[in-house]
Amino acid sequence: MKKFFIIACILFAFSTQGQNSQVTTTDLLGCWTDVKEEGTNTLSIYRTCDENNTTFDKYRFSFELKENGTCTYHSSVARSSNKMVNGTWTYDAEKATIHIFNEDERQVTQYTIEEYASGVLKFKKEF
Repeated sequence: MKKFFIIACILFAFSTQGQNSQVTTTDLLGCWTDVKEEGTNTLSIYRTCDENNTTFDKYRFSFELKENGTCTYHSSVARSSNKMVNGTWTYDAEKATIHIFNEDERQVTQYTIEEYASGVLKFKKEF
């Protein structure tokens, strides 16, 4: 019976290992676009720009996170001209939170990751 219990614990540990894996900074690099049609009242859905087959309207929020801590994002001021502006970003892996800042180092937005799968980020709506 003791052997069975130990084996069951080991199998359980392996079966849950992938479910709680942390999202890494490397997972976040690249361009992400809001897919409004898939969002809910509590979640915003973002897909990688190259995987998204949706026809983008000019008011769709996008951002590109770069390895050196810089980023580009749609500014509410620049949306009418559909331009990306420069900024910086940070990622708190413990809280699974992305912060995007403008060039004046003021926070523009913040996202808490609820779910991540290759090519899809689901954020808790907060900001």
